[in-house]
Amino acid sequence: MRARFDSLEEAHRAVMEELSERPDYESAPRGRPIRELVAVQFMLKDPRNRLIHSSARAVNYGFAVGELCWYLRGDTDLATMLHYNRRMSQFSDDGESINSAYGARILNPSVCGRNSQWEFCLLELTRDPDSRRAVMHINQPRDLWRAVTVGSKDVPCTLSIQLLVRDRRLHMHVVMRSNDVVWGFPYDVFSFTCLQEAFMLQLRDAGVPVDDVGFYYHTAGSLHVYETHYGMAGLVSKEPWSTPAPMSPFTLEGLETLASQWEPEIRRSGLGTAVDRFGPSVEWMAVQLGNHFDKRTNEAKKQ
Repeated sequence: MRARFDSLEEAHRAVMEELSERPDYESAPRGRPIRELVAVQFMLKDPRNRLIHSSARAVNYGFAVGELCWYLRGDTDLATMLHYNRRMSQFSDDGESINSAYGARILNPSVCGRNSQWEFCLLELTRDPDSRRAVMHINQPRDLWRAVTVGSKDVPCTLSIQLLVRDRRLHMHVVMRSNDVVWGFPYDVFSFTCLQEAFMLQLRDAGVPVDDVGFYYHTAGSLHVYETHYGMAGLVSKEPWSTPAPMSPFTLEGLETLASQWEPEIRRSGLGTAVDRFGPSVEWMAVQLGNHFDKRTNEAKKQ
């Protein structure tokens, strides 16, 4: 499958239809049946058109925004992510941290010395905007070694992120070894396209001649749906085509404030202050965090 889509909504529906009606294979990794597409690639024409509005697959955007903020801080703690998704404990080896946390792997300087992978890519594209070397590696050889030798269940699904400046726009190509279309795909693309936009803004601040984000390319070795979601995939595939409006551009200051200040405050106390000074996209993201806090509060009251 190789296709171009105007929105993630369209891509999501098309992938669900392929998995429901024309999967490449049916297999059962670790005993769990799946339908899968192999070596899938699609291109999202507008990375800001990153939201899925499917009624059959109601995406939890509180989790999506919370995870993005967690990435941006370079965090690895499990406790934060349990607030947003209780399933995350299934992917922790020690019950305290997430080894495969993408933000820590690309934003932590300890991964490759003095600078983070993010900073090295920024330096490379500042030095040579036409470079093909700006690649951030997430999955490492040690991850498979740990899975094989000690049974680690915390193996990154994403292999790499490549950044290319072409025609004064920043393109991103994400390569994944494995991508679940229900539990992973909506959240991965949301975070990666936000990171693409943030990186573009940093390039612009560094004086690189880049006007905007370009295309978002997504490649998955195995794009799949688990048996428990076959029915959902069928429902999504029959929903009418639609092209929702993209999110508006955000600023680096707004995104950084959301990640460093507002997300921790909202996670502890809810949405208690005005959050409209950084534009509609950051305001929308803060509201999603507040809605999730209210959801967790109501759940606790019922216990």
